[in-house]
Amino acid sequence: MKMEIKGIGASPGLAMGYAVIYQKFEISIPDTIPEDVDAEIKKFQSARHESICEVTALFDKMMKDGAGEAAEVFMAHKEILEDEAGFVMPVIERIREKSENAVRAVAHVLNSIVDIFRSMDNEYMQARAADAEDLRDSVVANILGIQKPFMKDNLYSEKKIIVSYDLAPSDTAKLNFDKVEGIVTQSGGTTSHTALLARTLELPAVVGAVGLLEHVKDGDFIVLDGETGKIAVNPDKQEVEEYQKRKDEYIKQKNELREYSGRRSITLDGRQVRLEANIGTVSDVQTAIDNDAEGIGLVRTEFLYMERKELPSEQEQFEAYKRILEEMGDKPVIFRTLDAGGDKSFPGLTLPQEENPFLGYRAIRICLNTPSLFKTQLKALLRAGVYGNLKIMFPMISSLDELRRAKILLEQAAEELSAAGVPHRKKLSVGIMVEVPAAAILADCFAEHVDFFSIGTNDLVQYTLAADRGNPNVADVYTTFHPAVLKLIASTISAAEKAGIECGMCGEAAGDPTLVPLFLGFGLKKFSMSSSSILKIRKLISSLNYEECKRMSERVLQLNTASDIERILKK
Repeated sequence: MKMEIKGIGASPGLAMGYAVIYQKFEISIPDTIPEDVDAEIKKFQSARHESICEVTALFDKMMKDGAGEAAEVFMAHKEILEDEAGFVMPVIERIREKSENAVRAVAHVLNSIVDIFRSMDNEYMQARAADAEDLRDSVVANILGIQKPFMKDNLYSEKKIIVSYDLAPSDTAKLNFDKVEGIVTQSGGTTSHTALLARTLELPAVVGAVGLLEHVKDGDFIVLDGETGKIAVNPDKQEVEEYQKRKDEYIKQKNELREYSGRRSITLDGRQVRLEANIGTVSDVQTAIDNDAEGIGLVRTEFLYMERKELPSEQEQFEAYKRILEEMGDKPVIFRTLDAGGDKSFPGLTLPQEENPFLGYRAIRICLNTPSLFKTQLKALLRAGVYGNLKIMFPMISSLDELRRAKILLEQAAEELSAAGVPHRKKLSVGIMVEVPAAAILADCFAEHVDFFSIGTNDLVQYTLAADRGNPNVADVYTTFHPAVLKLIASTISAAEKAGIECGMCGEAAGDPTLVPLFLGFGLKKFSMSSSSILKIRKLISSLNYEECKRMSERVLQLNTASDIERILKK
């Protein structure tokens, strides 16, 4: 039956193919009491080791498929499986002390992790609950000796669209990506593992398609738009021809962007800027390199703290930071120190429950209040700095006092390394995120104490307009086009230029083609964005005239409404 379904675009691109339905299997938890406790524990340990082998194999497959970022989840699975205190011993204790069978004990322990993730007020962390459920099902299936069903190779005689209620990490990883055209799921969001993997592999995907499985069956012809979230089921011949034209045009434009790899990011009248990448894991570095990033403008160091009950050690952090720096060579890499709190909560950090966490205990406030936590990270960064062009950036700075205290702790970390005879970077650039209106207003004062600014537009918009960026009820209020936001951005760039320090931007707006000409006109010289946007923005920069952008930006600053500004910029 012909129809259209609306979901959420999770990975851009158009895909066409025949639907292959994947039904997730269900496992029932037995109530039996083990007759031999030691044998039950041995059964659990055997299944655990089997699961470790499985996740290691999936990690290797993901790396081979070029999905390094998505592969990281399987290393997180492996860490949980090997965690004696957090997983192994609690399961064994339940088998011994509560006479639970291995399946029930595993389910109880891993369900507690699932519940922790689901309770977090954070879309990304809530999505990790599905990852923990996948790990639970893997171990339980191995205990019971159940072979998890999956789509057989003979179903892939033609390009297919995988259709499912949801796809667990292990299910997604087992796909034959050479024969999959796209993915559609009924549940999930843009931060789910399926969405992450699809974006990494540049595979069109739509998630959150309500009612999908009620209307789609095996063999239905599907067209999905991974940007708009639209799904056409059994479209007619004329519609298919129109979709094919759009798909061909999309592929053509994508191929044309490759011509801009290796070029300078320079305007028609000779204004040169830098286009850098924002990354969230070590494996993201390769994607940045593949897209010809001129540096890393933001390393979100929180990836080391996620999905784990214990805090990362100095050595563990050092090794991760070192890998990033070595892979980037002599290109600059800006590491943002831990930005916990707000919408980012981690099991290893005990943070208070707050009614408004965005205005509460977060980022630099946590670090300054827990010097040992902060100095552990700073020491790891200083040690790694020997291996590349390291820069350190403090988030959520709102006062000079906070900045001074952060710099004192950085100095203390360096002194302690020197006293211990540990090699580390002696001279480095230190900057701040300008994401709090107070920092933007006092930019001229801050410029005297730092080497660079990086404007974080996501939070700057949120705090300037008192509009939660994750709240759909105020989505119409949250806009970068607001004149107050733009004036703060312009004045910050101007203050940096007058002080002779570098000013970049690492918020979402830095990769917005509508806003880039405006920021260029303001005088911004460094734009840091998602790796996939770099070549598109370089192409745009090469078509612009800086002097024209400058005159346009001066006109925009005279306007007083977001609607007027948006209308001009979108002409």
